[in-house]
Amino acid sequence: MARGGGTNGWSDIQRELLEEILRKLTLVDFLKCRRVCRSWRRTVDDAVATKGTCPHASQFPFLMLLPSNLFINKPATFSATLSDITQEEDTSYTIPTQKCNFDFDVFRVLSVQGWLVFQKIYCNKNQNHALLLLFSNPVSGEEFELPHLPLFSGQDLSPVHTSVKLVFSSAPPYSSDFLVVACVTVTFQLRGEGGYRWMQQLAFCKVTDKSWTLIPIPTDDESPPFPFHEFAVLDWKLYAMNMFLSQSGSVTVFNLRDSTFVKLEQEPIQKQGGAFVEGMDWSEFIVNTETCMLTRDGDHEILLVLHRKRSNETIGFRVFKLENMGDTRTRWIEVGDLGDRVLLMDYTGIQVISIKEINLPEKLNGGNCVFFCITKVDLGVFFFKDKRITRSLQVGGSRFLWFMPSLW
Repeated sequence: MARGGGTNGWSDIQRELLEEILRKLTLVDFLKCRRVCRSWRRTVDDAVATKGTCPHASQFPFLMLLPSNLFINKPATFSATLSDITQEEDTSYTIPTQKCNFDFDVFRVLSVQGWLVFQKIYCNKNQNHALLLLFSNPVSGEEFELPHLPLFSGQDLSPVHTSVKLVFSSAPPYSSDFLVVACVTVTFQLRGEGGYRWMQQLAFCKVTDKSWTLIPIPTDDESPPFPFHEFAVLDWKLYAMNMFLSQSGSVTVFNLRDSTFVKLEQEPIQKQGGAFVEGMDWSEFIVNTETCMLTRDGDHEILLVLHRKRSNETIGFRVFKLENMGDTRTRWIEVGDLGDRVLLMDYTGIQVISIKEINLPEKLNGGNCVFFCITKVDLGVFFFKDKRITRSLQVGGSRFLWFMPSLW
């Protein structure tokens, strides 16, 4: 009882009890508590400022519906819709328009641990090119930009196509241990002499670094035109492989601490869909064969995910884990059951999450499946137990990104 015979109000709840309540709320409800009263607002703000001492409850990632035009005009702004696919009825939230403190147009957006990553290839008047990356947290409003990564220069080189693959360490983006690895593959048209040439550049950078560190790529006359397509970072080691090689599975491991590398010895995986042979239509091969994706299962192991399509529609997945047999000898072991884990695939790649502490509807509960949202006509859930695919995800838009909002 309060003095004067009245009852305690919401503002009089002990801080320890309030923090216990906050830990059981998902992010949206967590933030709504700021509206109750001043003391609740202070408690929530303190939880945000201390970065994780009072975390909100885990939740299934939202499906971000990206705007049809990813180019961001000046002044730079970005907005998107988040769809909660775990709800029976249509439940969506809108990320308020973000004013981003950068002066370049964006051609691609990714996400990592609740942060959006905006990337751009910049070219100045001297034909010097660089990769620009800006990280923005739409919940907290925090931003940071990595140093520019110089790529290539010269008036005699005319880039026809540029692809960028980014992979990240498991450390939080705001921490000094957060690591970014970039692979930039460029197709050039050679001016004057005609013809085309491929170039690839690997580099890594920490948040506290003043510049990027280049990763030497091994040269091999038998290497394909694209040496590497897929990457994963685990314990300061970069695992790299080519995603289109038939009977694949060969992995090169770069030690980022001492700039050494080793090619692992392993038996190849027989890929479904056939091998690429000389004279085959390249686009038809890509559409109808299994493609490889590397990912990291937390801080534990490297997974290889094989994605099978037919006529641009997903028809199945297979998952393998990398097992160390001593020295450079390894092997891929097929994983038939993911347990309480699920895979999330979008146009940027694939990731692993555990749903052990996440409340999901019965139709989605249990894990052991792949949620894939690649295009507006290729989205659904693949279940490993019976190899079944349901295409019940009802969302608008044409390009999607799995996104887990975070306070820090």
